[in-house]
Amino acid sequence: MPDHVIISAEIGINHNGDVEVAKRLIDTAVLAGCDSVKFQKRTIDAVYTKAFLDSPRQSQWGTTQRAQKEGLEFNEKQYDEVDAYCRERNIAWFASAWDVGAQKFLRKYNLKYNKVASPVLTNRPLLEAVAERSLAPTAQARERRRSHEERDQEGRRQEAAHPIGKTSDNYGRHRPAAG
Repeated sequence: MPDHVIISAEIGINHNGDVEVAKRLIDTAVLAGCDSVKFQKRTIDAVYTKAFLDSPRQSQWGTTQRAQKEGLEFNEKQYDEVDAYCRERNIAWFASAWDVGAQKFLRKYNLKYNKVASPVLTNRPLLEAVAERSLAPTAQARERRRSHEERDQEGRRQEAAHPIGKTSDNYGRHRPAAG
């Protein structure tokens, strides 16, 4: 057990699908004295519906949600590079798995820590996959989870207020009231 508070730098998908950007973020975390860096890992077809993935979204990777999600997601070769670089820089890394396939994929790296992503805190098969294998300390998000109905209502309100530029709150984070 560590004798200090573990400080982890959130990289998530802020690397924009580019390992060189991820390395710069890792270097920044090392310079800041962080103990670890955290990424996110998803199996795109397991996490999102086909209808959502086929929906339009302009990005540097294409014109659909699928193209954008796949552009942001590291593959095995890229995670191998992240793993080697973190070892070279002497910093632990781990990732929030969003689905069972992603959790099983991450096992090959024998990661020191584990985190359950907030949008999947109620995904029982994922939690069972974490529990069956993980001896690593596992963190979970603590923010208030909103129901699907609350998110749908918020989306409809935003769409009505901003018919051209729809925004969303995909992570279930609380937004402070305007005032």
